[in-house]
Amino acid sequence: MISYTIKKFDQNKKLHEFIQLFFTTTTISSIKKMINNGNIKVNGKKVFDNYILQENDVVIIYKDIWTINKNYKLTKLNAKIFYEDKNITIIDKEKGILCHEDINEKYNTLNNFLKMRFFKKKIWDGNNKNLEPALVNRIDQNTSGLVLAANNKNVLSLINKNKNNKQIKKVYIAVVHGKFIKKNLEIESYIEQVDKNKMAISHKKNDLNKPIFTIIQSIESTQEFSLVKIIVYNAKKHQIRAQLADLGFPIVGDYK
Repeated sequence: MISYTIKKFDQNKKLHEFIQLFFTTTTISSIKKMINNGNIKVNGKKVFDNYILQENDVVIIYKDIWTINKNYKLTKLNAKIFYEDKNITIIDKEKGILCHEDINEKYNTLNNFLKMRFFKKKIWDGNNKNLEPALVNRIDQNTSGLVLAANNKNVLSLINKNKNNKQIKKVYIAVVHGKFIKKNLEIESYIEQVDKNKMAISHKKNDLNKPIFTIIQSIESTQEFSLVKIIVYNAKKHQIRAQLADLGFPIVGDYK
């Protein structure tokens, strides 16, 4: 736990107002809930959020609450759980949600949601790396779909081993421009990064590119659009969008 002794200049403040000075990214309602649940106490006793602080009061913030707020914040994200058991959690990610933080969003990510979920369920204390849940795969912010998570480090190691042995495959569904005639197309080619956000497909090996293998299956087609299933193993960055564009069937709505 972490304790603070109230000084003269902090007296007469309401407890929730004082706590907000430390948890700047946390909502007032969440802070009040922590206080009213007894996770934050004054002089060793449970009080209510509107408690008026006095000089020399000792405010106690229990360590697990402090850690989870400091490192992962109280994300406002409320993602849908598709499936879970003692080993894995599968999250149904909506379009527009990031899997991991970037320069524009540090809190409302699938990764933070997962850690907060396990913390609140008291499965993980916010510190133990062996019990820390982790996302196994990621999908782009503008893509919806299922994201697999390992509930602890041992499960993560086992899943990664099976990924490397090609025992786990990723299946995607996309709408593309054009009439995709072939029912099943297996493509072996190479991909390389040509600038920060652009990948290029090549059919010859060089020192910069990496081999990729893509299976594309036609589900339904019109003259203008096709619904296709894409299967990849050990996917590379932008592999699907680059491969389909190279074939002349770019993904509908793909601004890149």
